[in-house]
Amino acid sequence: MNFELCADGTVWQGAESFGFEDALVLESDQLWLEVMPLPDLLEALSLDAIMDSLEAEFIQQAAAEGQRAPDIMDRVSFQTPQVSGMMITMTEFDYDDEYVVVTAVVQGNGRHVILALDGDAAFSASEMEQNMRNISDMIRLAEEG
Repeated sequence: MNFELCADGTVWQGAESFGFEDALVLESDQLWLEVMPLPDLLEALSLDAIMDSLEAEFIQQAAAEGQRAPDIMDRVSFQTPQVSGMMITMTEFDYDDEYVVVTAVVQGNGRHVILALDGDAAFSASEMEQNMRNISDMIRLAEEG
């Protein structure tokens, strides 16, 4: 993945990071961010079609794990000075717990990445969406080439 996270002066500046499969994971005190490359087979699709595919995958994953499917609460497009993107906000259910997760696909310089943000139950959907916008504003995607 060719990107930078310009996190100076934010909670992400000192965040612990580690690789997990093909993702980079960052952990702050109450938030967990996963940055993943967009699968090649989705590269040519529109953001709407990519999000449709991701939503279907989330539902399939929940079913495979014997969990309730996530409740999709919102899907919105957004723009930052560096990237454009689309995010879905959903409530996920893990046994007796429920929590808000925001997943976004951002694009810029001919590149895409998937961002998945989890937080503890103290965060509202609107707070998680604002956190995702703030994170997206810190992303710098390297030019293709």
